[in-house]
Amino acid sequence: APDFDVRETEWAYFLEGEFPGIKDRDSIRLEWVDYRTLAIETRIPRIDLAEEWEWLSERRVGLYQRTFTFPADVDASQVRARLGQGLLRILVPKIRERRGSGRKV
Repeated sequence: APDFDVRETEWAYFLEGEFPGIKDRDSIRLEWVDYRTLAIETRIPRIDLAEEWEWLSERRVGLYQRTFTFPADVDASQVRARLGQGLLRILVPKIRERRGSGRKV
């Protein structure tokens, strides 16, 4: 699975994952499994070396999946993702709690 760093602020979660060799953001699928769980999926193809003999293969290929379950409610409609230089950066805003007027009833 891709390596990720996850940071939290008062208003959002920031995820940053390594996707070396992936140049097209559309080849990475982001999908909400439920209201707090985000699934990330991509496929890194194996390069066919028809004329060469491979004697060492350390690079990861195949289907990759990661899921992240956030401890607070998030606003799935406002998630932003961008891919650049092999890094996928995702901003997941938290849902801000509505505060009452402080009046007693």
